Amino acid sequence: MESQALVSYIEKIRYGRNISQEQMLNGIISIRQYRRYLYGKVEIPFGVIAQIATKMGIPPNKLLLEFQEERNRERRLINSFYNAVANRNIELSNKFLEQITEDQIMDDEQIMIFRSALANYKYFIKEITKEEMIEQQKRIVHYPKIMENSILTDSEMIILANILDGDKEEHLDILNRFEMIFLNSDFHISGDNAATMLQIVFWLSKYYGRKKNYTKTIEFCNYGISKNNELRTVYLMEYFYYYIALSFKRLGQITKYKESLYKTILHLEIINDDVRKTHFSNIIIKDLDIDPLTFVRDYINQNKL
Repeated sequence: MESQALVSYIEKIRYGRNISQEQMLNGIISIRQYRRYLYGKVEIPFGVIAQIATKMGIPPNKLLLEFQEERNRERRLINSFYNAVANRNIELSNKFLEQITEDQIMDDEQIMIFRSALANYKYFIKEITKEEMIEQQKRIVHYPKIMENSILTDSEMIILANILDGDKEEHLDILNRFEMIFLNSDFHISGDNAATMLQIVFWLSKYYGRKKNYTKTIEFCNYGISKNNELRTVYLMEYFYYYIALSFKRLGQITKYKESLYKTILHLEIINDDVRKTHFSNIIIKDLDIDPLTFVRDYINQNKL
C-alpha cells in the first residue's frame, strides 16, 4: 500500500465532506501523528485507515477500492494532458488542464509529470521562454544532484529527457545514463513502462540526429519500431520512421530514404487525431518541400505496389 498517496486521498474526501481534521481524528490518533502519515514520514496502519473510513461513513474496503480507481483516473488524466502537450494540441491540452488541480494530485510521480508537462505547455503558448522552461524542468528533478541516484524512476527519466532535448548545453551525463539503461541486458520494455521508455528512445534518436550521428539515430529508431511491434503498439512510430528517413537522406541513401518516408506517411493515415496528423504533415512539407499524399501516390506508381 502506498501510504502517503492514500492519506492524500483521505484528505480529499475529508475536504469534500466538509469535515475538520479534528472531527475525523477524534478518538483515533493525534493530528500530529496523522500529519506524519500525510507527509510520508511513516506508513499508516490499516487499523487506522479502517477507523478513519468508518468515522466518515465509508466501509474500509470501499475506501481502498475507490482510492485505486481515483488514482488510475488521475494517472490517465495527467498522461492525457502530457501527451496532448507533447503533440502541441493546445485546444486538447486546455481541456485536460481544466480538470486538474495540482493540490489534489495524490501521487508524487504524477505531480512531477504534471509540472513537466505544464512547463512545456507554458513554453508552447509563449508564456515562458525555452530557457525558463528548461530551468523549470531542472528544478522539478533537482538536476544535476539527481544524477547521483543509482536508480531513476520513469517520471525522472522523462523529465531528464526534456532537459537533454531542449538544453543547448552538452548534458553527456544524461545521455550516458540513458545509453547504459538500454545497453543493460537485464533491462526490458514491458507494457507497464512502454510509453516512458519509448519516449526516451525518441529523445535519444532526436539528440543524435541533431548531432549528425545518423547511424545512431537509425539504430535507436529501429529499436523503437521493433519494441512497438513486439508490444503491438504504435507509440511515436511516425517519428521513428521519419527520423530514419531524414537520416538516410543525409547519408545519401535515397532508396532507403524514400521507403522510410513512405512508411511514415502511411502510418500518419491511420492516426485517429486530425490535429496531430495535420501538424506532422506540415512538418514534412516544411522540411522536404513535398506534399505527403502526392509523394505516396508517386512512390506506389514507381514501385508498382
